[in-house]
Amino acid sequence: MLGEWRKLTFKDPAKALHSYRAVQEAVSRSNVDAKLKNLRTNSLKPEREAWHLALFSYLVSKSLNFQVFYSEVEDSDYDGVCMWVKDETQNFAPVQLKELVPSDLNPTSSIQKIISKLKKYTDSKDLIVAVKMTRNFTLKFEEFDLTGLNIKQLWLFGATEPEQNN
Repeated sequence: MLGEWRKLTFKDPAKALHSYRAVQEAVSRSNVDAKLKNLRTNSLKPEREAWHLALFSYLVSKSLNFQVFYSEVEDSDYDGVCMWVKDETQNFAPVQLKELVPSDLNPTSSIQKIISKLKKYTDSKDLIVAVKMTRNFTLKFEEFDLTGLNIKQLWLFGATEPEQNN
């Protein structure tokens, strides 16, 4: 896989998010259907996932204090690959995207249900799972059951206010 990943084109998430934001602002002022505005159609799933992957990569860059780039890749176990250079070594990690969708789209969905479904990844010790939180609620980490997970990392990310600036 490393050979394949080295051939990928990696994007700067800050630049990508700037472009996504401009499009999002223009679309939000239009009269198109809410599903289109929020990229909630099957045909717009690749764009929604690319936006989530860019956002995740940007937040990881800020959190870990080094630049993380991303490439969209649709594979059976992951949606993209992140790449960063640390100590002069190029590193790669496959990323599987998930989303806790707004409650009006699926009121029974929960973080625990998403985590439980991740147990199907039995040989994924290098896999990072990034869950975009798209609803307002309080996280209670002590209530999560992580037994049986065989992934490298689980990240939860999302906005803390409706304008999505924080």
